[in-house]
Amino acid sequence: MKSLITSPVITQNLFIRLKADGNNFDNIVSITDPNVLILALKTANLFQQALVPAENDSLRFDVQKGLELAKSDPNLSVTNFTDIYHETSDSRTSVMTEMVLKTINTVLGIALAPEPAKQLQAAIEGAYVGLNEKKDDAWIFWEKKQAHKTTYQYNITFSVEAGATGLILLTCPMGLTIEVNKEYERVLFITLKDTESYLSRIQALTTAQLAKPALSKSANAEGYKLLEELVGDGPTKIE
Repeated sequence: MKSLITSPVITQNLFIRLKADGNNFDNIVSITDPNVLILALKTANLFQQALVPAENDSLRFDVQKGLELAKSDPNLSVTNFTDIYHETSDSRTSVMTEMVLKTINTVLGIALAPEPAKQLQAAIEGAYVGLNEKKDDAWIFWEKKQAHKTTYQYNITFSVEAGATGLILLTCPMGLTIEVNKEYERVLFITLKDTESYLSRIQALTTAQLAKPALSKSANAEGYKLLEELVGDGPTKIE
């Protein structure tokens, strides 16, 4: 059975970069070491190639392409991946963020304590609130507009230093496709007060790698051991 990591640094140095030239992911990063941050951004940028064209000139993260890209990098090992659908008629602010947090827990393999979970939820909500003002940011796409239905695409990557000493870097590119049964002009998604049904699809995967590959093998012994535990017998599909 693969390990479930408790990371003490999940909310340290947390930042959300909404705009980046040539990058159609929003990056949510929990990194304490500047050198590891460089590696995290490089890894996140790799998955830019896993964004496939969708309707209305939008881009959608494709988990199968992501898996192929990860295999092409000898330093990356996929631990988990998912492609799930969820339908709900509850449009409270917490619904989508709870789904994202659950995906982080199962796909990224990070077990968050209550207080860090609240802080991360606040950060995610901050990225969604005021969607109309942010509609031109590169990581949010208005994919499809119909008479009484609107589709959005969110592309997000999470990067985390894992383990007690941060020797493992976990990267989780995630695509969320949200189909709301409400016309385009009236949608504010996360701030909706009334009840509208919506269907969401979450595609995500997690890669693990040594956060500090330049260290000697003896200094990285703990990292190699944890990496072996995380990878196990290969990628696990989360249903």
